[in-house]
Amino acid sequence: MGKSVRVKAPTVESAVDIALEELGLKLEDVEVDVIVNPGSGVYGLKNRLAEVCVTQLQVKVPVMPSGTAEAATGARIIGKRVEVVADAPNFPVIIPKNNVTVLKNGVAIKDRFIAYPEDDIRIRMNDEISPPQFSITLIEQNIIAIIRVTPGMRIKRTLQNTDFSDILHIEAHEEIELFNNLEAEQIIEKLSELGITERLNLKAIEEATETLIDFEAIVARGHLPVEGINGDIQLYVKTNGDTCNKQEKVDYREMNRIISVQKNERIAAYLPAVAGVDGMDLFGNKVPTDPVQDLDIRLGDHVEMRDNEIYALSSGIFHLENHGSYIKIDVQHEYIHEGNVDLSSGNIRFTGDVMISKDVTPSMCVSATGKVCIGGSVRKATIESEQSAYIEGNVFSSTVTVGKKETDLSEISSLLQGLIVYFEQIAETIRQIIHIRGIGMDEIDARELKDLFRIILKDRYFDYQKEKQLFLQKVDLHQADLAPEWTDFISKLDGLFTDTSLTIIRNAAQFEEFLDNGRVLYSQISAPDANRPVLKLPYAVNSILSCSGIIDVTEKGLHNCTVSATEKVFIEGVCRGGEMYAEQKVSIQEAGSSNGVKTVIKTGEGGIISIGLAHYGTEIWLGERVYHFYEDKLGVHARIVGNELLIE
Repeated sequence: MGKSVRVKAPTVESAVDIALEELGLKLEDVEVDVIVNPGSGVYGLKNRLAEVCVTQLQVKVPVMPSGTAEAATGARIIGKRVEVVADAPNFPVIIPKNNVTVLKNGVAIKDRFIAYPEDDIRIRMNDEISPPQFSITLIEQNIIAIIRVTPGMRIKRTLQNTDFSDILHIEAHEEIELFNNLEAEQIIEKLSELGITERLNLKAIEEATETLIDFEAIVARGHLPVEGINGDIQLYVKTNGDTCNKQEKVDYREMNRIISVQKNERIAAYLPAVAGVDGMDLFGNKVPTDPVQDLDIRLGDHVEMRDNEIYALSSGIFHLENHGSYIKIDVQHEYIHEGNVDLSSGNIRFTGDVMISKDVTPSMCVSATGKVCIGGSVRKATIESEQSAYIEGNVFSSTVTVGKKETDLSEISSLLQGLIVYFEQIAETIRQIIHIRGIGMDEIDARELKDLFRIILKDRYFDYQKEKQLFLQKVDLHQADLAPEWTDFISKLDGLFTDTSLTIIRNAAQFEEFLDNGRVLYSQISAPDANRPVLKLPYAVNSILSCSGIIDVTEKGLHNCTVSATEKVFIEGVCRGGEMYAEQKVSIQEAGSSNGVKTVIKTGEGGIISIGLAHYGTEIWLGERVYHFYEDKLGVHARIVGNELLIE
């Protein structure tokens, strides 16, 4: 090597230019080593200059052994130059790699090129130094400070001489050394700039200054809030067929079984909500916990609570309903029929659950407001259940309807939602009038409320009256299924905005309270019940099956049936002929037949259809989009993606 100089400047390029001017050389005549890359100081308060060492190249060409110089052709690396010995047309190809800069006649070349003997080809490479970096991030509402450290890196690049080659790859050998010269005081100072001076984790800070790998740790921690516990129900009852005596805590949202209890049996315990404990962030600010939600438990006539424990007052079926903000618990009487349902027994219509040990014979009817369980088969009969139906035998030429109660309550929910829209319009007008007049809500009386309502609705007033009357009729039919608060709400609604001498709501303040109660009732009745209706059976032929929940066919499948479910249909077996519909999903093991029997499967536009084997003649619908199978196909998965019907 020849003379060398070390220069500092704002950038590597400017430092190299200064060194070249001082040496009186060109870039291709020197080797450049980057000692320090430019950048900011630890906190960005002071810029760091680039430092380079520029050394004059002195290339010593190796002496070729006697008799070999004439034979050797191609290109080779000598020092930091490329020597080319070749005759046309066999000129060598040079392929630069990413960690070197190849200058051909003073011009940097990145891609492969053909080299000629007259070319002046030089190689430049730089060492690199990347200082260690760290950052501090606040998470969990500023309660936790996390440090992330990346160690520094020194890259030393060297170039080896090579033999002649027709294809010469030019790549520097790299030696990488990791280092970490961070000081604990730097990290503590950065935390102080962020306003964090207490609750420091000194051990983690020390580890951050020693690590030679990517490192992450908590360097400061406040007090995390202790979340509260929502109210809950713990069940002590045993399911049918369960001989275990241990207590079992059950998530009531997942319950879908008939549970028998005895008089004076302890059936459940109420676990009140427990409020959480607020936390504190790294700046001394309070971090509140999420509010807890307690259960509003409504007990039926056949249960009572003793010191937060619930006991049955009579034998029957334990019944639990989840309606969002409140839980309804009761014991329902069940009707158990040993034997067939036939002319000797007559039709069975029962308020509660019905258990039938054997068959339901032709022309008979079984109807229940609760669940229906049939131990045998159903032939040319009618089965109605407002909750769920479980049939162990096969179903032949029958009609099975499940979930009528759910459908009616959904209609009540929809009607109430429409009425609330009307009420919210007048509530908004009332707020504007109060703001303009500067009066209290109790100063707008029932007569002015009536006039405002008629003015706002105009031609829609008669539509409102029709919807209100229909809503009142539906609620009257289902009083037994609704919470006590509905009675007070209905009594106020009946005379609202009609006869001011009879209305219970006398001013705008009472109307606002009435509207709030309506919103609460709507949230309760519209909340999805975890105990969704289920129709479960092994096999059906020439039957009509409908359910406002899920239909589950567990064994042979269906033949020539009409099936409808508001949620899902699952068929383990063959589905031949007929029509299936489920709003959300239809899953069938095998659809259609080798004879091309038409089988129609439908779902809503956002639904999914899955078929293990779809035979020729099968037809699927997703919303208004239809697809016909003209040949057998395995593993069908159909859905709408991007407004297009996708068949996988």
